[in-house]
Amino acid sequence: NQVHFADNSVQVMIVSNYAYSFTIKTSALTRIQTYEFLGASDVTVLDSRFVWTIPKSGRFQYSELLNTTTSALNYATAESKSDNIVRSISTNGQLWLIGEKTTEVWSSTGNQNMPFQRMGGATMPVGCIAPNSVCEFGRSLVWLSRSDHGQGQIVMTNGYNVERMSNHAIESEIASYADLSEAYAFAYQDEGHSFMLMSFPSAKKTWCFDASTGQWHERSYLNPKTYLHEHHLASSYCFFNGMHLVGDRKSGKVYRLTKQ
Repeated sequence: NQVHFADNSVQVMIVSNYAYSFTIKTSALTRIQTYEFLGASDVTVLDSRFVWTIPKSGRFQYSELLNTTTSALNYATAESKSDNIVRSISTNGQLWLIGEKTTEVWSSTGNQNMPFQRMGGATMPVGCIAPNSVCEFGRSLVWLSRSDHGQGQIVMTNGYNVERMSNHAIESEIASYADLSEAYAFAYQDEGHSFMLMSFPSAKKTWCFDASTGQWHERSYLNPKTYLHEHHLASSYCFFNGMHLVGDRKSGKVYRLTKQ
């Protein structure tokens, strides 16, 4: 499955089936397994503290400053509704707690005992059905939504509002897919175009949004063995040394993503 990384310039915290601390200076890798660590399904960093979602709960836990160590008391609960948190992610200096059916925004307080607090009026009645569909897209967040009224829209934040990004054709297509929870997404910018790719593995489909034109298109991978089109080969992304690098969903290969 997807593995999450975050760094505070001193350590890297890695979350997969287990959680690990990697010290950058010494290259020491240790597993985090103290009784005070309550488990993690993702990780982000905000104001020199690691923050992660406690699995299958409405709570998140945070570390000490510039460290991966934590305390059993270093946690808080999303307060607007009793749904579980699907994904915790920091963007624009704020912590977004995206739940199953609601989303709320927290900010830093500077208080050692309670470093984060919920922002008044920054609660949205839209949650997420696929944790790995959450990605940063410019100054916004994008994800595959779920709420009390339905699911399957691709949405994008605009300030403290969540707006519909997909259109009727895309939503009709998504509604036919058997499993939406496994969707994943990433975004990149190339030659003035900002692209967001969201893939649906069970349906073998990838849909791409071009922010420059406001249009959707489909991308695919032609399997040389079956001669059938599948969802895009890239499952992870980073921009490094002037290159768009993507990870192969079928192997350990890393590719350079280009127009060619």
